[in-house]
Amino acid sequence: MTNISNYFHKTLQRYDISNVGLMRESGVDSKMISRFRNGKSNIQIDTFEKLLNALPTDAKLYFFSLILGSSYRPNIELLVDNLSSDDLHNLFDLLADRIVKRSRSFSKEKLNVA
Repeated sequence: MTNISNYFHKTLQRYDISNVGLMRESGVDSKMISRFRNGKSNIQIDTFEKLLNALPTDAKLYFFSLILGSSYRPNIELLVDNLSSDDLHNLFDLLADRIVKRSRSFSKEKLNVA
């Protein structure tokens, strides 16, 4: 398996992207995707470009971070910009819960120090 196909396979796994879903988005045959991601065949550059263009932005960033050998740190602003209204609402609720938990923890620590 080449590094590129291995990194592509890891990316699809991490983001739970199926061959069929990628086929729908890219127009590339799912058997070709399977052979490439498992390192059993190479693909043309234009085909690879279709696959990359079909990936969500955060998956693309992860894939390229694997190639560059850097740790993946998502661009939070970019991720938030791409959230649906429902996902944005859920994110807001999660952040509010986290803030409440941290403030309670901070208050307990402050009481224990005094």
